[in-house]
Amino acid sequence: MEPELEELKNKKLYEIYQQYSGRVDEKLFVNPFGIHGVLHSKRVLLINLLISNRLAVSREDTLLLAEASAYHDIGRRQDGACTVHGLLSFRKAKRLGLIRLESVEDLNILKFIIENHCIDDTSALKQINSYNIENKERAIFLFNIFKDSDNLDRVRLGDLDVSYLRNETSKEMVPLALYLYKSGNSLDKVWTC
Repeated sequence: MEPELEELKNKKLYEIYQQYSGRVDEKLFVNPFGIHGVLHSKRVLLINLLISNRLAVSREDTLLLAEASAYHDIGRRQDGACTVHGLLSFRKAKRLGLIRLESVEDLNILKFIIENHCIDDTSALKQINSYNIENKERAIFLFNIFKDSDNLDRVRLGDLDVSYLRNETSKEMVPLALYLYKSGNSLDKVWTC
């Protein structure tokens, strides 16, 4: 059953989705068609956009989350449990000149999100001071949205534990995450604008 979502009629969100999904290049992935490949990154992007919209996140922060979505798993070398691929992903994106942020603060927040998305929250938050982030509250807010978006795509594995989701909006999005997964490679077609 297709969810009724006003967000999927939102032309501005669609334009952001098109822009950033175009950056999810299969050549960047070791296993582009694996469970952490292109489609996973595009679903995480879409879920980030929808959560951002529901939480009235600023355009600047929505774009930062979109950037994180595009590159968060490009450093993965295998599909099993891995706590270092975030670090590898950020390094790879930086080395290849893929990161397009001008603000040092935004770059530091992006680095924090990507590098720490694959480790537990407690360990990640202990490291935040090493990222030279001025607005830690903003960074943690965006980190939590990103982690929820990435976790929501665990529906593809059948092991999503809703108790790990960090905000109520994310918990409401489980049916949507399942719908997006079942849409397969037709993610562009879920938009109705």
